[in-house]
Amino acid sequence: MRLRSFVCLLLVLALGVLFSGCDNTAPADPTDVTQVTEPTDSVATSDAAPDVSPTPSQPVATSDAVPGVSPTPSQADTGRETFASVNGYPLYLDDLEAAKSSILNQYAQTYAQFGMNFSDMLGGADGLMLELGIEADAFQQLVQVALTQAEADSRDIEITAEETQAEFDSQYVEFLAAQGWTEEDLSLYLDQQGQNLESFKASVKEYIANQLLAMEVQHAVAGEFDITDEQIEAYFVENESEYSISEQIRASHILVETREEAEQIVADLANGAEFAELARELSTDPGSGANGGDLNWFGRGAMVAPFEEAAFALEVGELSDIVETDYGFHVILLTDHQAASVPELTDVIDQVREDLEGELIYERAVEWYTGVLATAQFDIARPLLAAIIKQAEDIEAAIAILERAQAEGTSDDPYLPFVLGTFYGQQLTAAIDERDAEGLDAAQIAEIEARIAEYRTKALAALQAALENVGEDAGIQSKIDGIEAVTLDTEEP
Repeated sequence: MRLRSFVCLLLVLALGVLFSGCDNTAPADPTDVTQVTEPTDSVATSDAAPDVSPTPSQPVATSDAVPGVSPTPSQADTGRETFASVNGYPLYLDDLEAAKSSILNQYAQTYAQFGMNFSDMLGGADGLMLELGIEADAFQQLVQVALTQAEADSRDIEITAEETQAEFDSQYVEFLAAQGWTEEDLSLYLDQQGQNLESFKASVKEYIANQLLAMEVQHAVAGEFDITDEQIEAYFVENESEYSISEQIRASHILVETREEAEQIVADLANGAEFAELARELSTDPGSGANGGDLNWFGRGAMVAPFEEAAFALEVGELSDIVETDYGFHVILLTDHQAASVPELTDVIDQVREDLEGELIYERAVEWYTGVLATAQFDIARPLLAAIIKQAEDIEAAIAILERAQAEGTSDDPYLPFVLGTFYGQQLTAAIDERDAEGLDAAQIAEIEARIAEYRTKALAALQAALENVGEDAGIQSKIDGIEAVTLDTEEP
């Protein structure tokens, strides 16, 4: 059995993340300085750093969140601290912290690309709301896995250690080959990232086991399909661009630090030297140098601009002039070329059928998961987390959670009044919008004004209490200032 998409081992390497999906981009070789890092889902493609909303707006799981992409929570363990349960299945605090840490790592890596320190955003009241949103995302992941595991248990679906090992071995070999690495190269890279090879392998095996289990559950809940030729043809027409082959070239290069070195290489090649031998001996790019300079196949956009322009201008077997990039000086040899083409359906029909079936399975799995999630019973012992999750669908229920925690003393978080005040503020904003609607009579307006006054009073009291708890805080003070500006005789807050 094969994973539907290549397990993103490089994502694990670069981000330390085992919880997010993989895109279809082949991982870049960190030692190949000619390659441009392709953006993933967690990396913004614009020039601006990604926006992170301090208030989560999603319920426990989104409709497209098919389970099976998070680390599997351990079975019931009386030696570990639980923080919640779903349908009686225990969720453990250390699993939550691990998932949360990985999401934080994703943000840290993304923001670092823009020269920003994400941890600077986590301070104070606004930082707390952001962190609670991230904690809610981590909770979603554990819930997805718990519900998947429960379904697997009910269907006697189990992934054996042998299946996991076989899939890992296959993916591991592919990964190393794609990078032109030996296991020693990988071990060295992990050491540089503060990791080690054995823990890396264990983490990836856990990820793979979870993915395999998710795939089995998806197939089980989806059932059987009778796919017609008409469906296949319609799917191909709709997704024809997915099967088109873009222009690709295969090239080798030798990278050196100075123009003088590059000129000497050009002279040696002219005198009959073997390109691959010179690359192995002289290239400062260890990724391709060890392979005789071979960069394998790549399309436009994969390499830095000067390198790409020179390489795509060559004929097969032709050497480039010396190409300068930020990484040094290159001599490029084009070894193969594949023109862009659009295949006929008959050429790719097996792949089209497989893709269509995969999409149908996914859609049915989403439908199944949405239904299971809607009826799931949650018990969350952390009031702030429970409230931040609940507020997306029922703000009054979220407020009730925090008011009960205050009354019963089940939370000593000094920022709890701030979250409560924020929720009151949301009610206040909604009431103002309601008041400003057209067609209301005097009695309706008076009733809404009464609620506005109530929400305003409650919000200010809660925010003032938070300020007393934590001291000066710009985020809290900003909310207080905004709410104080709301009066009963103005149309604008």
